[in-house]
Amino acid sequence: MTFLDRLAPTDVHLDVDAKSAQEALAFLATKAAAHGGAAVAFTEALTSREKLGSTGLGRGVALPHAIVPGLDAPILQFARLAAPIDFAAPDGEPVDIFLMLLVPEQAGGEKLKSLSACARSLRRDACVAGLRAATEVSAVLSILQAPEPSA
Repeated sequence: MTFLDRLAPTDVHLDVDAKSAQEALAFLATKAAAHGGAAVAFTEALTSREKLGSTGLGRGVALPHAIVPGLDAPILQFARLAAPIDFAAPDGEPVDIFLMLLVPEQAGGEKLKSLSACARSLRRDACVAGLRAATEVSAVLSILQAPEPSA
């Protein structure tokens, strides 16, 4: 079992119509609120984190994340946008793949492990290509939850 096994079918959103970074973050926060919590607080936490520096990883992928006081457990959301948007990624490429992570304040070192697990998946070219090509939620889940290939 991997950290990404926490991602449920209801946490995967394909062909989302977001025209800006703020719209994308608000969409993800609203979907995350279904797990408990307030979409406004989630949006504020994500926006505050982005002000510290973009969570864009490059190659059209972003890993927005934030620590949220009062959260009981981590929340994951995946979104693939209908069209890429500017997300101030380090390579200057627009972003269409988002994997959002919200973690409780008390997460400590678990936050870094969770972020690392998400980033490892999103660094694999085959993973990103598969996420862009997927037409079904089940395909996205299979790609993200697949075991890491051996070195």
